[in-house]
Amino acid sequence: MTRARPARVAEFAAGRAAARQAMAALGLPPCAVAMRPDRAPDWPAGLVGSIAHDNGLCLAALARAADLRGIGIDIEPAQDLPAGLIDEITTPRERDWLADLDAGGRGRMARMIFAAKEATYKALYPLSQQVVGFDAMQVLPDSHDQGFEATLARAFGPYRPGTILNGRCAWAEGRVIAALILPMAEN
Repeated sequence: MTRARPARVAEFAAGRAAARQAMAALGLPPCAVAMRPDRAPDWPAGLVGSIAHDNGLCLAALARAADLRGIGIDIEPAQDLPAGLIDEITTPRERDWLADLDAGGRGRMARMIFAAKEATYKALYPLSQQVVGFDAMQVLPDSHDQGFEATLARAFGPYRPGTILNGRCAWAEGRVIAALILPMAEN
């Protein structure tokens, strides 16, 4: 972080402050959360978690590792995903799903798919330690209950290709927030 822009340093500090607040909410003494060489948070032993930030808003979600395998959260502006990114972010099946929407909702739901993929990746990365592309999973939103299904196209730690993971999204304060937890029992 020594060479980061001041805004990035502030987001980093705010994310770590949110993580310490989450530790306190779990009844644990707040402690520092270092950054690993891969830039992921280095959670204290016995914890799993995720940090997300967008334009000054930071969130942290934590759980005891005895209770959950992982947590992933992401926060994005509730704006259309730029059209030039849709083909890079989505799979053909996701683009088919988007094509069934009215033109006014496609970009916004593409942004939600992006946030859901990011949250899913953040939950899975600590188990696999693998950097993957957006084609490593397919996300299909459920427009009725703000949930989503992420179907894995590759293995992530104990999760095999074809595994379906369920997450949730919320739209609030001009943002979309996506979250996914990995329960202890394998899906």
